[in-house]
Amino acid sequence: MLNRKIAPAFIKSASFLLPQPATIQLPSGIKLHSIPGVQQEIIKIEFIFKAGKWFESKVGQAHFAAQMIERGTTEKTSAQIAEFFDRYGAHIEMSPGLDFISIALYSLSKNFGLVLPAFLEMLKTPTFPEEELRQMKEVYIENYKVNSEKNSFLASKALRKNIFGGSHPYGNSMEPQDVNNLIRVDLLEFFNQFLIPSEIFVVSKGDKFTLDLIIDKISSLSKPESKLLSPNSPSAKPFFEKIDKVNSVQSSVRLGKRVISRNHKNYPDLLFLNHILGGKKKGLPMEYSLR
Repeated sequence: MLNRKIAPAFIKSASFLLPQPATIQLPSGIKLHSIPGVQQEIIKIEFIFKAGKWFESKVGQAHFAAQMIERGTTEKTSAQIAEFFDRYGAHIEMSPGLDFISIALYSLSKNFGLVLPAFLEMLKTPTFPEEELRQMKEVYIENYKVNSEKNSFLASKALRKNIFGGSHPYGNSMEPQDVNNLIRVDLLEFFNQFLIPSEIFVVSKGDKFTLDLIIDKISSLSKPESKLLSPNSPSAKPFFEKIDKVNSVQSSVRLGKRVISRNHKNYPDLLFLNHILGGKKKGLPMEYSLR
């Protein structure tokens, strides 16, 4: 019988096996990466768009275009979309970022064939309803007011601006005035120009039926041309900035510098080191927080 008074021996393992993805080049040029090995009856399909802040002509386009995808299509209202996915136990995840936008669907395997067409409908025919946009803008501005009372928010905002400059995608922040200046046409233009998937990731058991279904449904998608902006970025100089916040009982310290871009061969190593040290990754820049 097992003696539970004796602790098990400590074993430190430094080796592990990662699942090997299979990559399929679709006729449109889009790459589909299938990652097998899931034991549960769950499927995740994630669309990656080269459509982050780098591609904006107006501040806030990427964020609101992505978040509004599920707020109405030519066939369904936002309430109908939410009710449909809830009914089948599916979940939509939007992740607008600096360089990319990610939109993912989580579904039970048995319902995947039903929810995938509705998910693709969202990606192909969003309508960006005016009332939904108004509500989303109001929510953002209220959240902004709350975040502006947080030392960590103010420190990160100041760090990025000083390192990259206020007009750079990595350095600017979406202010309430930027939000108020956005209109529905801005989101439509951004969607039509950039919200076309460049890569697709599927995490599942890896069965052929699932992959054939996905390939059949996405075969009409086309790969976008890269139209990356080239904003001016002033040379970063050593700086120190102190923000005095009245009645604050906490301090937040940020240290940062420019290092390498994601195109550098050592970027994956730096990214991994960043996670080991407990840093936060937000595309770029990476941040370390001392409180």
